[in-house]
Amino acid sequence: MLSNFLLLYLRRSPSLAKPLRKMADILEIRSDVMFDESVSHYEVHAHQPYTSGNFNNNDEIRISIQHQELNLLPSRSSIHISGRITREDGAHATNAVLVNCGICHLFDDIRYELNAIEIDRCKNAGLTSVMKGSPSFNKSHNDNVLANAGWIWEDYDGNIKHVEDDNGYFDVFIPLSMILGFAEDYPKIIVNMKHELILTRARTDLNAVLQTQREVEEGARAYENLKITIFKA
Repeated sequence: MLSNFLLLYLRRSPSLAKPLRKMADILEIRSDVMFDESVSHYEVHAHQPYTSGNFNNNDEIRISIQHQELNLLPSRSSIHISGRITREDGAHATNAVLVNCGICHLFDDIRYELNAIEIDRCKNAGLTSVMKGSPSFNKSHNDNVLANAGWIWEDYDGNIKHVEDDNGYFDVFIPLSMILGFAEDYPKIIVNMKHELILTRARTDLNAVLQTQREVEEGARAYENLKITIFKA
């Protein structure tokens, strides 16, 4: 449902280095054996939360990686979240859009633990992500990357591109480095440790939505009652 927590798996493949061509090197039989220990490739693995149905307000979502033999790279990991904005009765919401970085506003708290020890935490994830990203991102950043991460952006024609489509569906891919400082500052792999990402849903989704007032008859409600549903990514 929520956030396939993507991580990179780097594997070392020892192999004999290319033979040295210089005669002096060939005759030096006492030298140490050389191994090529460069990274051969990386793999992207998806990890689901413990439960696949509890993504409501105030719920705690835990994504755990137990395989300690993996070499993990949090700085290149991402969170994959998809869902939909609707009215309370499930009908399409015609007068609501997600705010900038609106998916992060769905969470009050996001924290990262190594071996059950908290190493980073983001409170009020929506506000802190916007404050962290606004001075950091510039024209050098790929607009598609920011759009996929849930940022509202403007195309070359001056049109505002929102996160959700015309039917209210959204599907974002948020790099962990946009939320947590350690993932941005520490670009190395982490080995032989248990990783756990914990996300706590906000009590209300009002901060994630901007609703435009519609024309209504006198005495009727001017705004729709909305809900945001997170489902399988």
